[in-house]
Amino acid sequence: MTGMTPFWEGLERGAFVVQRCRECGTFRFPARARCLSCGSSDADWQEASTAGTVYSTTTVNRAVFPDIPPPYDVVVCQMEIGITFFARAENTLPIGSRADLRMVREADSGFIPFFVAADRDPADAL
Repeated sequence: MTGMTPFWEGLERGAFVVQRCRECGTFRFPARARCLSCGSSDADWQEASTAGTVYSTTTVNRAVFPDIPPPYDVVVCQMEIGITFFARAENTLPIGSRADLRMVREADSGFIPFFVAADRDPADAL
């Protein structure tokens, strides 16, 4: 498999799957041919922790996608596994707050990544 196929296949299963270097263990996203830490080309894909810290946030007020009406929030998180990831958010999450990435089923789109406050009960559905 090449490119981001395993990531997208993971989303279809409701999982956060990220490329990881077999040599040094560094996670990398998006997928790359070589590890930025050690230069190795040996990598696999693993289900990863969904915990992170909000680095930046914005509210989108213009329609970007026809099936996602504005306004909605987008956050950038520094994930515990060492990558930076951005996704829609449940609501405004303050910079510096803990967030958890959930895979939420959208009616016609399958699963999409979506950040929620880390202290939110996992049993609560979005």
